[in-house]
Amino acid sequence: MSIKILYTDLRTVPSKLEKCVVEWQPDLTALQVLEKALGETLTNEVERGLKSNSREIIVSWYNESTGDVSEIGGVGTLEWHIPDDTVLTISYENEATTQQQVDESIKWTLEQEL
Repeated sequence: MSIKILYTDLRTVPSKLEKCVVEWQPDLTALQVLEKALGETLTNEVERGLKSNSREIIVSWYNESTGDVSEIGGVGTLEWHIPDDTVLTISYENEATTQQQVDESIKWTLEQEL
């Protein structure tokens, strides 16, 4: 019983690609999962980006057991209970991001979900 976190930051070269796994517990929120996986500083950055509707960040999820997915465009908050077997993705991009970085990120993400 676990939650996978896939973090990609394509705003710099080289890109940052990080996978973390957190043990699932009842009533665990997405915010708590990110704090455990990425630490408070990075989680605060993600929260600020979501609250300001930053175009640089997308946070989305996929549940491997049920096939449920977040809405197009991702989520706008981390204050929700996260189910077991969820893959939570945090992706940063900006105008400096190259197509090569995007392609490498997609390939890496697909490899991590297998």
